[in-house]
Amino acid sequence: MELDQRVLDEMADLFVNAYGELEIYYDEEEQEFNVLMDEDVNDLYDPELAEEIRSTPERYLKVPSVTDSIRYGFMCDFVDELPVGRAKKMMQDALDDVSSFERFEEYMTGLGLEDDWNRYYGEKCIAYLREWYENREEE
Repeated sequence: MELDQRVLDEMADLFVNAYGELEIYYDEEEQEFNVLMDEDVNDLYDPELAEEIRSTPERYLKVPSVTDSIRYGFMCDFVDELPVGRAKKMMQDALDDVSSFERFEEYMTGLGLEDDWNRYYGEKCIAYLREWYENREEE
């Protein structure tokens, strides 16, 4: 079975907008994604979903998170594709900074590149998910 574009777009949106303390599971039966917040986020934690996932692991596939190193690679690729000029130079400097993630966000916002980055990041996440999904049986 192949993931349809609607599912991939939904997943990319989760990655773009909810980077952080959550786990994402793909329900193969319902063909939908479920987000399980960290137990420490008490008002958003769903104990019934957590129990269902634990009790039927064959139904739910844990989606691997986009680690900082993978995200950094996406950031480098994004900057590499920018046209030569001031914005590209600033973004390259941001990536070389000790606080590269924070600096990247700061410069991206200042240069008005948020929409471009979110679109690019979503596309990269879709490719990442498609590769994971196609290779999941090998794991």
